[in-house]
Amino acid sequence: MKRFNIIVATDLEGGIGKNNNLPWRCRKEFRHFTDTTSKLQNGKQGAAVMGRKTWESIPEKFRPLKNRHNFVISSTLNVANPGNVPVYKTISDCMTALDQDKDIGFVWIVGGWGIYKEAMESERLHRMYITTVQGKFDCEVFFPSFDERNFNLVIDPDIPNETVTEDNGISWSVSVYERKP
Repeated sequence: MKRFNIIVATDLEGGIGKNNNLPWRCRKEFRHFTDTTSKLQNGKQGAAVMGRKTWESIPEKFRPLKNRHNFVISSTLNVANPGNVPVYKTISDCMTALDQDKDIGFVWIVGGWGIYKEAMESERLHRMYITTVQGKFDCEVFFPSFDERNFNLVIDPDIPNETVTEDNGISWSVSVYERKP
């Protein structure tokens, strides 16, 4: 049974979006997202699992996300175009299919709110890679709250944990939480 990780960027109040977009522009943070979710595991490409709104928020010329297998969770779509990306009704359905796929490395849950909430309730959740953008932005969607007592703050050697990076006048840092057994 494969496990998955969540990756998300939030502002200081947990905001993750407005009008189906990120409310900040940080190229280095986006590079962190791309590098992390594109990381090979034993020579295998990872998977980016996202909800329909997240899929639609990606500019069409960047869909599907490069160097990752893309999967969409939706109750209304049958196939996510462009790229004929597979669509599943739930994360559980998607993960059942991914369990059979030996060519998939890391599995990343990349948004949005409903998908994060479903993922946080799953026993398959391994880690959460949370970027905290230092500021309060005009957001209408927020990352679901979680009990930090159920997680350990861990070091991922590929992630500059708690290191503050500045980009476009905005500071941000990454924390990695691993679910306790």
